[in-house]
Amino acid sequence: MKIVCSWCKTVMQEKPSPDQNQKISHGICDVCRTNTVFQLGVPQKQFIEDIKEPSCIINPEGRVITANQAALKTLGKTLSEILNLPGGNVFECAYARLPEGCGRTIHCSGCTIRRTVTKTYETSEPQYRIPAVLKYGSLKKSQNIHMLISTEKISGVVFIKVEYV
Repeated sequence: MKIVCSWCKTVMQEKPSPDQNQKISHGICDVCRTNTVFQLGVPQKQFIEDIKEPSCIINPEGRVITANQAALKTLGKTLSEILNLPGGNVFECAYARLPEGCGRTIHCSGCTIRRTVTKTYETSEPQYRIPAVLKYGSLKKSQNIHMLISTEKISGVVFIKVEYV
């Protein structure tokens, strides 16, 4: 598996992958991280920690590149457990457990969370308090979680804030 910088597309690392279907994963190289710090004026991690609500930063491929402590506490996970995972896997969407995986099922095209993040990437327009429902768990045993999604694009990444209703 190759690990590629989401910003400049530089191959940062190559290593064997336990999942033969996953050939590329994404992250951020040191040069782009420094540039992001320059553009934001503060490191991403410090910036996101200043947000009180659970918040994540999503790269263009829909993978989590960082999250604040409020998000980690809400998810009951550590940063290393969610780093570089698709959003649906991080939020434990029932449809992400299907063989196609997060972003590739018939249900994903109607996902409000995915559409909101994608719209922000494509238009650079922030979205505020968009109602969304997450089918949490597995298809056999799931529950609907209602939330409000806010997004903003800064330095090529989308910040997503989740408010549970």
